[in-house]
Amino acid sequence: MKRYSDELVKKLGEEKEIIQSYGTEVIFKESPVDGRKGYMDPYEIKALENQQEHVGEEKCNEISLEKLAQRMRDSMGYPNLNLNETEIITKCESLVLEKNNVEIWRYYKRRTEKKERPALVMIHGGGWIGGSVSVLENYCKLVAERADAVVFSIEYNKGPEKPFPNAQNDCFNCLKHIYENYEKYGIDKNRIAVGGDSAGGNLALSTAIKARNSGLNWIKALVLAYPCTVKCDATMDGYVWSEDVYDFSEEQGDMEKKLINLGHMVKYGEDPIELMTMKNPQDVYNPIYSPMMDPDKSNMPYTLMISCEYDGLRQQDEFYVMQLRKAGNKAKCIRYGGISHAIIDRLGHVPQAEDIVNETVNIINEL
Repeated sequence: MKRYSDELVKKLGEEKEIIQSYGTEVIFKESPVDGRKGYMDPYEIKALENQQEHVGEEKCNEISLEKLAQRMRDSMGYPNLNLNETEIITKCESLVLEKNNVEIWRYYKRRTEKKERPALVMIHGGGWIGGSVSVLENYCKLVAERADAVVFSIEYNKGPEKPFPNAQNDCFNCLKHIYENYEKYGIDKNRIAVGGDSAGGNLALSTAIKARNSGLNWIKALVLAYPCTVKCDATMDGYVWSEDVYDFSEEQGDMEKKLINLGHMVKYGEDPIELMTMKNPQDVYNPIYSPMMDPDKSNMPYTLMISCEYDGLRQQDEFYVMQLRKAGNKAKCIRYGGISHAIIDRLGHVPQAEDIVNETVNIINEL
């Protein structure tokens, strides 16, 4: 049973404010419980208090990358809730694509009146080193129910065992497999969206860039939840990360500042994630790893970008939306007030996560 009322979800769907970020429009959805400036959503606070502690502050040279990767993996995810009201079929395929073992999970309603359903291909987050399809499963199942869509979820290879560009190639190859086998899956190949959260959102973007660069019009929409769009000290004119854009309350400021630790501009080697996920420091500037660095952002799919007020990636996400629109693409950006990174993980505990499901369904219905 969800930990909040349906009325709060309804309020999120109805009330919004248009704000400006990097000179472009962003839809701001304040907390339906406590909309005071500088304050966290009470449901978010409760969920974060219950979440297990994250990995410690060891420096890269004080612990092996393998041990650090495992500690980080163990700290990821949150026990979210199944909100489905109808039966959802779950299937998993194990495949070998270009010599890499991958899994493609599939969720769909048992009964449908549609001859061909739209599809959403989701890619889970976890810093390119951890996470799993299990964290996104309840989100995928709820989207499958409410959109009457076939939702796929990709289990890809990760670092440090399989560094860049393995995960990127896996996701593209899985999309290719799904597209080429559309009849088998009962989907409309002309109504495919690709999405992901955090590192998964980054991989969704890299998949879209690879498809566009190959002249393949497979992806009709992107659903990006707080993705990483640029790493280390790679940057574009007009973008600089700053703590000054955040509103902190006197009561909650210490907690809020700890939540924005992602997205800081650091040199290669100062962030263990890069050491675990790439071998060549120059890959930081590769658009397949840092989409913000793509010199040509034209001809990208319609994009839904989700950002969170107390997320260090918020700035790069909203800057990227500005870049997309400037290049002539259509994009919708929603910032959730009082919320931090990885909100989809807390589905059933925080109403904003369910609202993201509803926004995803809206995108699928528009395909």
